[in-house]
Amino acid sequence: VSELGFACKIVARIHPLYFKPSFQGARSTEEVLSGYRKIQAQFPGLVELSVPRIRSKILRYDLHPEELLEVGSLIYHADVLVNLFSTLMIEACMCDTPVINIAFDPIDCDDGAKFRSIRVDMQQPHNVRAIRSAALRLAHTPQQLGEEIARYIDDPQLERNERSNYVLSECGYFDGNCGRRAGEYLLEMLGEPNTG
Repeated sequence: VSELGFACKIVARIHPLYFKPSFQGARSTEEVLSGYRKIQAQFPGLVELSVPRIRSKILRYDLHPEELLEVGSLIYHADVLVNLFSTLMIEACMCDTPVINIAFDPIDCDDGAKFRSIRVDMQQPHNVRAIRSAALRLAHTPQQLGEEIARYIDDPQLERNERSNYVLSECGYFDGNCGRRAGEYLLEMLGEPNTG
């Protein structure tokens, strides 16, 4: 916190992927969560965990219905979303929340067999589009991450137009009527009349 120069609260949202039995191999979900809990204990009052509630042990992302509201609220009320190239960056841009993607590998990663460099994610086509959109910032070092966070805290309007354009390019019109348009399109495909 002192390195950033202002008080803050960090909410770490655990990705539901960690709850898929085969994702971590030998590491259990509890092992993964214990690592996050150690960080939380190391920084009491600064770090909070948001752990998804998974309803099924079989389905990959069978989340409790309230999870959408919780994640949406976290994104909407966040000053900045710090991310590892998750598609949450799209949702953040929808909420006009500034986004910073971590573009460096962990310093203390000693598990080469299970570790995948962030560069792999940076090269995924949907992430390349996000980077090219200039709607978000990349932090290539921990120091730069702090600088980018401070930059957005100081001026959250930065890249606002780019965020809006990125949402339009990835999602189309974002006007609250997408469900209606999708329904009309499906009815048209089925040859059914649109009764309004």
